[in-house]
Amino acid sequence: VVTGHEIDYGGNIAAGESVKGRTWIESVPKGAQFDRRVDFVDAAGKVIVRANTTWAMLDKATGRLVRVRPEISAPFMKEQK
Repeated sequence: VVTGHEIDYGGNIAAGESVKGRTWIESVPKGAQFDRRVDFVDAAGKVIVRANTTWAMLDKATGRLVRVRPEISAPFMKEQK
């Protein structure tokens, strides 16, 4: 479930133009909560939309908060350098 959402608009695209989307999690989830980043980048490499969404994971059967397991977040983790 989404608990917060922030979007920054940095530009526009015209009809027929395309963008690439990138999504990642910058840090290890804290319990049931994590932030997911999304950038949309135009053909010139400019970020035209940047979003950060805070999510909380719920158990489908009980509707209660549950800890985000590593196998859920791992595919989206940003490489640490």
